[in-house]
Amino acid sequence: SILHARGNQVKLITWNTQWCRGVDHKVDPARIVKHVKAIADFDVLCLQEIANNFPDPVKFGFPSVLDQANGIVRMPAFLMDSPWTSLFSQCCPDTDFAHTLYGYSSMLSWVKGRHSMKFGGEQRLFFNNFRQPPYPTGYFHFAQDITEQIPFNFDITQGNSFADLLLGFGDYGGISVYPAVANKSKETSFYFQDDWKITPRLAVNLGLRYE
Repeated sequence: SILHARGNQVKLITWNTQWCRGVDHKVDPARIVKHVKAIADFDVLCLQEIANNFPDPVKFGFPSVLDQANGIVRMPAFLMDSPWTSLFSQCCPDTDFAHTLYGYSSMLSWVKGRHSMKFGGEQRLFFNNFRQPPYPTGYFHFAQDITEQIPFNFDITQGNSFADLLLGFGDYGGISVYPAVANKSKETSFYFQDDWKITPRLAVNLGLRYE
């Protein structure tokens, strides 16, 4: 099966493996490749646009765990070998963050004789709340070696990842749960500065800072 997108319409087209068979009733990879190329050329961009509109994969027959794992509704990614373009490629588009930064400081100036002294300090509290799950609704990878003249021969000049997709032969896939990050940090600094005017024409600036 493959999603076929035109404008705002999405249809799920089911391919019968009999259609892919030759006169000897065996699957004909060359025939599959020929028809898949015609489809892939104009459908990849349409499919990508539909992915950005967040269609629910459950409506297309996928298990509900894809929606539930990370609480994001979107089609899973169909990853293809080069030079084919992957469908619904979605690594890291969902970034949620609510960073909070508190800062406070204080300074004291004191002039005594020829000394002009300054004391001060600062502290910053940073709360980092961040979430960026890669492939939040999972991914399925389709290599091109299934539709090679000799399957699994790893000949990069043969085979077609889209043909493998139509036949339903993927080689791996997965989905992971990515909890949000919630951490905090604290930075503290102090300083002392003394502008010492030794003579009307000579001044020395002394300072010390801890951070």
